[in-house]
Amino acid sequence: MIRTVPITAVQAAVYKTLNKCLKGYPILDDSTPFEDGKPSASSFCVIGPISAVPDGSKTDAALWNCTITIDVYSDYCGKKIINQMLDEIVTVLTMMAESDALEIDKYNLICLNIELVEVHAEDWSDSRIWQHGSIRAGLKIEQQMI
Repeated sequence: MIRTVPITAVQAAVYKTLNKCLKGYPILDDSTPFEDGKPSASSFCVIGPISAVPDGSKTDAALWNCTITIDVYSDYCGKKIINQMLDEIVTVLTMMAESDALEIDKYNLICLNIELVEVHAEDWSDSRIWQHGSIRAGLKIEQQMI
């Protein structure tokens, strides 16, 4: 079977899902808020690095183990907002995966696991303290036969 790399499809599916289900802060798929040195909102989400490793356990199917990192930022002085954002994102991703509603173009989602959720404070050059949280999700996907 000829394999195609699922990175763009996974990014697009997560971006579309989060934008559809979450309100109140922008979902970004690049580093735009950092380019001019000033974030565009007081809270935002950035879809970060994605990796895809072929799973060679089956010869008659193209399976991939993907990892996606989602970073969230808030200038709220405590951890309340960042924790709420992390919880919302994890809830949306797991709910969509459980209901088979996370649509990945040309791939079937086999499972989605949350591998890590973390929060830490980050001091940015604009003399404000920004809370930063990260979610790392693992997806096992299968390429559809064309």
